[in-house]
Amino acid sequence: SNSGSEMALLPLGYCIDRTEVTQVDYKDWLDKTTASTLENQPAECSLNKKFTPDCSASNPTSPTLWPPTISMLDHPVVCVDWCDAYAYCAGMGKRLCGNIQGGSLGINDYQDASISQWYAACTSGGIFPPTSFPYGSPYQPNYCNDGTQSAVAVGSKLQCQSTITGYTGVYDLSGNVAEWEDCC
Repeated sequence: SNSGSEMALLPLGYCIDRTEVTQVDYKDWLDKTTASTLENQPAECSLNKKFTPDCSASNPTSPTLWPPTISMLDHPVVCVDWCDAYAYCAGMGKRLCGNIQGGSLGINDYQDASISQWYAACTSGGIFPPTSFPYGSPYQPNYCNDGTQSAVAVGSKLQCQSTITGYTGVYDLSGNVAEWEDCC
């Protein structure tokens, strides 16, 4: 990778970022983005004209959250669309989580730990059932950001990670903010 979050090699043979993308990492990439980045987007993104985070699409009355304040630099970037996330990953020499074998994930494969990179990471390779959490079961209040609070700094919920060897050190797979995948 060129920059951004440190990556973890998972037992199924692929890497995943240890944390969500921080606002400072996204800002650094955005500051270096050129017009050619917009021109080289996939066909699905032909209408995407900017990569600046924008919350108004989902909530027209929301305050502007960009550029980030000093106190928010270590928080996850929010209000980016799929095309923004795709372009950021490509710009960092990475890609969105998709099929473990590479490429996009089929629409019905998102909850299959043998196919989906994201789901495999979330369930520790399918060891934990879909009703559990990255750390297992039962639910533990405050282990992860469960939505009762605003987003917190990435990786700051140290118990919000797997307890299974090979899957530890990947944080916030549950809670904090939503993630984009390479999936229909």
